[in-house]
Amino acid sequence: MKRNFIKKEQNINNWEDIESYFKNLQERKITSEEELLKWWKDRSETESFIEEDMAWRYIKMSCDTENKKLEESFTFFVSEIEPKVSEYSDILDNKLMASDFTADLEKKGYF
Repeated sequence: MKRNFIKKEQNINNWEDIESYFKNLQERKITSEEELLKWWKDRSETESFIEEDMAWRYIKMSCDTENKKLEESFTFFVSEIEPKVSEYSDILDNKLMASDFTADLEKKGYF
C-alpha cells in the first residue's frame, strides 16, 4: 500500500519515531469536511502502519521462539509503544466526535 502520510522509510525503534504523527493529528486544524476526511485517512494510515509493525513482530517471534531478541522486540512494542498509541487513540476519537463536520459525514453514511 502506498503511504501518503507516513514516510516510506519510517521504522519504529522507539516512541519518538512515531510521536510526531500523532501530534500532527492531534493539533491539525479541521475547517472543512474535506479536511476531516483527509485527517481521517491519515489517522487510518498511521494506525495501520503501527498495527502491521506489531503484527510482524508477533509473527517473527512466534516463528522463532528461541530468539530472545524477537521476543524482546515484541515485548517492547506491547509495553512501550501500544500504551502511548492507546492514549492518543482516545484523544483522536474525542477530536473526531467534537468536529463540526462529523455530523455531515454521518448523513453521508460514514457511521
